[in-house]
Amino acid sequence: MAAFFMREMVWQLVGARTWRARQVLCDTCEPDLSERAPHVAPLQKKALSSWDSAFFYPLEASIIRYHIIMEGITMDEREWEQLLHIKTAGRDDSHSDGEHHPYEPTDYGVLERLANSGYIGKRDTLIDYGSGKGRVSFFLAYQTRCQAIGVEYDRRLWEKALANGQTAASRRRVTFVLADAVEYEVPPQGNRFFFFNPFALHTLKRVLGKLFDAHYQAPRPMRLFFYYPYEETEAFLTHHPNLVVEDVIDCRDLFDEDDDREKILVLRLRD
Repeated sequence: MAAFFMREMVWQLVGARTWRARQVLCDTCEPDLSERAPHVAPLQKKALSSWDSAFFYPLEASIIRYHIIMEGITMDEREWEQLLHIKTAGRDDSHSDGEHHPYEPTDYGVLERLANSGYIGKRDTLIDYGSGKGRVSFFLAYQTRCQAIGVEYDRRLWEKALANGQTAASRRRVTFVLADAVEYEVPPQGNRFFFFNPFALHTLKRVLGKLFDAHYQAPRPMRLFFYYPYEETEAFLTHHPNLVVEDVIDCRDLFDEDDDREKILVLRLRD
């Protein structure tokens, strides 16, 4: 009981009753406080550093995240970028062509919904195709504790992702590969795959072929996430003999316009 009141007192001192401070304290459950320190205000950093970091280990991240979800408080793009310590905003279509679509970062509200779905966990390895500056990889690694690999063919965007990786809160769980998706060899631990229309349908078919081959060589449960799918792409995926539609995560309420494409298709490979 004494420990409980002690924690409450510390939370009051460092402002941890707010949503963002709860997230910071959630991350301090990990041994290396220095990885999170840049996201703590100077006063909070001083207060946290003055305590043995082991004091916070019993505060299970899952319990704190439960309170975050129940409080229903959201953050905007600027706040997420500051918390994650990355710069991924802005559309970039300078290197887009018929094969590769423009870079446009996935909305943080959509990523929150995916992270809270329970489909990705700390034992999973996510492959983000068309990773751009790295937002999806950094965010999901931060929120779900998964490992993440971003695959990007555009060297400029890949270099920006690497630059973000120098400061990102989840940098130790994220790596980036400069490669064309159709040539990328899926690692045996890869079991979660994210797509936000990174390339044309005929390219997607070739990428799926690589996933099927990887599954055949090293069988394991695989889930695929397709955000904001084109009608043609959705029809292809939902009628594919090797894929099963597991869920549709509705995201329409996150935006002003009622757009039927605002969703995440969740599919798994057929056993």
